[in-house]
Amino acid sequence: MIRLLDYVFITRPILFFPGWATLLLGKWLAVYRINGHGYQLLENILPDFSDLLLLSGFALLMGGSFILNQIRDAESDRINKKLFFIHKDIITLRSAWVEAVFLLIAGTLIYVYAGNTYIIYCGSFFVLVTGYLYNFRPFELKNLIFGGLIANMLMGECAFAIGYFSEGLNDFGFMLSDSIGILLLNTGLYIFTTLPDIEGDQASNKNTIGAWLGSEMGTRVGVLVTIIGLFLLPLDVIWVWIFILSVFPFLLKAIFKPKIKNAVIALKLSIFMLSFLVTLYWPWFLLVGIVAFWGTKIYFKKRFSYDYPNFSGS
Repeated sequence: MIRLLDYVFITRPILFFPGWATLLLGKWLAVYRINGHGYQLLENILPDFSDLLLLSGFALLMGGSFILNQIRDAESDRINKKLFFIHKDIITLRSAWVEAVFLLIAGTLIYVYAGNTYIIYCGSFFVLVTGYLYNFRPFELKNLIFGGLIANMLMGECAFAIGYFSEGLNDFGFMLSDSIGILLLNTGLYIFTTLPDIEGDQASNKNTIGAWLGSEMGTRVGVLVTIIGLFLLPLDVIWVWIFILSVFPFLLKAIFKPKIKNAVIALKLSIFMLSFLVTLYWPWFLLVGIVAFWGTKIYFKKRFSYDYPNFSGS
């Protein structure tokens, strides 16, 4: 049983939540654009079938792409002492390839079944960028200073667009303008994620934005972009301010004490609060988050004596 769970957790399901939250915020903003108001609080007590299709399809696409990234990053992950499924041969390289390809095909087929052409395009573009252009030659955007940044911005934009177009508002202009805040927020959070890996990335010749900026400047730039994104989130004002006031002290601490630990804490809290905002409109999302958090925590504790996930700065 525990060996089967290895194949589940190599997909990094706890990282599905920023993507899922971005997708659902896309749905919320499309409804707001159509009706002049978004979903009401606690309106979506249970997920409907379309929600399940959207989230399960995107989970498969994210999971497959995350595995491809681990396949390509095995050496830097070994140096950074993280994501050890492949470089410690817990899951063989062949098995990882098979699982990744299966998940990507399955996720694409779910969106084909959903029948919305725009969603199929966005899902396919997500796979192209996240699975191929980000990881493999001749592009390897993850190894380019701005290539990785642009790729991750596009990944977040795809998640937002899938949710947005699911409401039938197939207007790219509206979608792009409505996504600016969440796009900048996700960009700032991405910069934070590159900072703990600076040593391993430099040793394996990965030119990430974090390795280029360094820990102090990277922290400050990430905080600045995150703050701008927060103030541009076009949600109900009271909930935006709850979000801002909750994370602002940690963002300020990261500015004045630009240590990687402070950046990581700000990152984790921002992701948590973004997911919390979503649960105000989709309460079932909270239950999914609790199960995923504690399921992941118990698995890593029992399997590897490793404390993950957590809200510390490591």
